[in-house]
Amino acid sequence: MTRVLALVPHSPAVASVRFRVAQYVEPLAHRGIALELTSFFTQEESASVWSSRVVAATAATLRGYRRRSRDLGRLQDYDAAIVHREIAPYVNGVLVRRLTAGGVPYLYDFDDAIYLPAIGGRRVTRVLRNAREETIALCHKAASVLAGNRFLARFCESHGAAAVVLPTVVETAVFQPAPSPPSRPAIVWVGSHSTERYIDAITEPLRRVCALTRARVKVVSQSARSRMGALDVEGAVWRLEDDARYFREATVGIYPLPDDEWSRGKCGLKALLFLASGVPVVASPVGVLQDMVIPGETGFLACTPEEWEQHVSTLLTNERLRREMGARGRALVEERYSLEVGAEILAREIERVKRQRVTPRRPRANGMA
Repeated sequence: MTRVLALVPHSPAVASVRFRVAQYVEPLAHRGIALELTSFFTQEESASVWSSRVVAATAATLRGYRRRSRDLGRLQDYDAAIVHREIAPYVNGVLVRRLTAGGVPYLYDFDDAIYLPAIGGRRVTRVLRNAREETIALCHKAASVLAGNRFLARFCESHGAAAVVLPTVVETAVFQPAPSPPSRPAIVWVGSHSTERYIDAITEPLRRVCALTRARVKVVSQSARSRMGALDVEGAVWRLEDDARYFREATVGIYPLPDDEWSRGKCGLKALLFLASGVPVVASPVGVLQDMVIPGETGFLACTPEEWEQHVSTLLTNERLRREMGARGRALVEERYSLEVGAEILAREIERVKRQRVTPRRPRANGMA
C-alpha cells in the first residue's frame, strides 16, 4: 500500500480542502493508495483566524506551527506527500527546506491564483507574506505540480515548473438532480462573504426578472443577507450537511464574476455543482466557465445586464429547455469533471512521484512497512 501524507491548511469543512484533497481518500484507497490528511488549523481555529480576534488567531497559528512541525518530523513514514496551497502561513520557505530534506517527494496542489497579493485581510499578512515567491518556490521544489486549470498551469510553466492539470471534480453520487423541480422557481447563488459583492452587479436585472415571473432569489453564504439593494432575496447560512441540497433545489444557477486575474484562476466549482445537479447555469464568460457553461447547451454566458435578464428569464420560462440543458450539464460533469476522472489523474501522479523517493520508507512501529 502506497502511503501519502497530505498537508492541508484547514479541515475538510473548507471547500478547497474537501474537493481538492479529502474527497479522494476512498477512491485512492481502491487504487492501493492510503491518503492521510493533517491540517494546520482545526475547524474551530479556522473560524478564529478569519474573524477579527487577533489574540485567538495568533494562538491558533502557534498551535498550527507545532502540529506542522510534528507532521514534517514523521514524513519518513510515507512514500510521498501532498502540499495543498501552502505548508504554513508566513514561513513557507523555511518549511520547504525541511520538507525536502528527508528525500520524500511531494506533489504541490493549488486551485486559485494564490500567488496574487492578498486582498483585504490583516495588514500583518500583507507585510509578512510574499505570495508569489512562496508559490513559485513550492512549484520548483515539487516532484509534481497539480494545477486546477490551464491558466494556473501556465503560471507555473512561465516560471520554469511543469504542471499537470487536475480539475476540481465532483462526487456525482452525492450531487445529483432532484427527483422533481422546486414548487416555486429559484434563482440560486452559492458563495462566501468574500464573493458576495459579485452579485451586486446583477441586482437590477434579477429584480426585473422576478417582477415578470414568480421566481425567488436565494443567496447561500456565511452571512445569509436578506436584501440586495431593492431586491428581496431569501438568505441561507451555508452548512456542510446541506451543501448538495442548495444546488439541486435551484431552478437556475447564477455565477457572476469580474474578468480579472483572480477570477481567471478559479476552477468553476459552483458551476460544476449546479451542472452535476441537473441545473443549467448563467455565468460570466471568465476562465474555465467558458468550458463548462456552453451557450445553448449547458447554460448561457452573460456580459451585460440585458444579457443576464434575457438568459435567466429564458431558462425560467422554458421548462423543456431547462431539462435538456440540465441533462447535458450532468453528462458533461460525468465525462470530464467526475471524482473518478480526478482520481485517475491523481493516482497516476502519486505512483509516478513515489519512484523519486531518495531514502527508503521508515518501518512502522509494528514492524510493518
